[in-house]
Amino acid sequence: MSLDRETNAVYEAGAATYAARDTRPEPGPPTALVAASADGPILDLGCGPGWHLPLLGDRAIGADPAAAMLGQARATAPGRALVRAAAGALPVEPQSLGGVWACKSLQHLAAEHLP
Repeated sequence: MSLDRETNAVYEAGAATYAARDTRPEPGPPTALVAASADGPILDLGCGPGWHLPLLGDRAIGADPAAAMLGQARATAPGRALVRAAAGALPVEPQSLGGVWACKSLQHLAAEHLP
């Protein structure tokens, strides 16, 4: 249950181009609700260039399988915790997170891996 090599290679090669699009979301109800209701850190699963990290609260953690995307996230959200990991192999303890934000990352999971 991880990102296939071909897709990951596209994200590695295109991280700077993707980040340059700068389609950063405006603060709004979805991220504000997650940030306000979380009892613990929020994991931004598939954080890409880190556009959502600043909106998810001070304890948000970015996770992405593409190292180049994490490099972009470092520039977008300096000082945030970042980890290179795929959805199927997250280095977190059970019940250690207050929530997970998975904007656009679930599209890469096969249907049998979704609830």
